[in-house]
Formats: sequence, C-alpha cells, structure tokens
Amino acid sequence: MLAKQQRLTHAEFKACFTNGVRRHSSSLTVVYCAQPITKVAVVVGKKVYTRAYERNRLRRSLYGELRSLLPTMRPGVYLVMVKPAARSMPKHLLRKELSHIIGAVGKIR
Repeated sequence: MLAKQQRLTHAEFKACFTNGVRRHSSSLTVVYCAQPITKVAVVVGKKVYTRAYERNRLRRSLYGELRSLLPTMRPGVYLVMVKPAARSMPKHLLRKELSHIIGAVGKIR
C-alpha cells in the first residue's frame, strides 16, 4: 500500500478519469493528470478476476512496482486500469509493461 499522501480521494479519481490523458497497452490503461504531487490508484475490475483475492493480489503486485517507480515519475495523478488481457500474462511481464507505459506517460507534454 502507498502512503496516504500518495492515494487518491474519490473526487480526485473522478476528475482525473474524466479529464485525463490516456495511454493504452494490451493489458493496461494509464490515465494521467498533471498535479503538483504524485498520486496513484490501481483498478482491477471483476472482468479481470472474479474472485476478490485474485484482484487484490494483482493490485498489490502493481502497487509494489509503482512504489519502486515513484521517484522517477513526473508529478501528477496516475490511474492504472487493468484490462482482462492481463489475466493471461505472467506477473513479471505485466510489471515490465507497467514501467514501460509509465515511462511513455512521462513524455506527454
């Protein structure tokens, strides 16, 4: 889990979801909004895994990867949404794809 200062409120989530810039990959979508502080949310829906413990395991794995990427990320709000295609990917490839797409978001002007 991330520190409370790095987690999103419901209002921040809604604002970023509607107004953010999206970057897609085969198994992830990242929505980015420029802000002075870096905040992150990971969403794993029931279409990806129907059982809560599977969704939570994947979400925690992605939060761990994001925690290691935080120092290199440009400030802003990041929403990481997992697509159903992630179910068939090995976790290490999914984490690698996450770091690649976060790097691509960093090039947005």
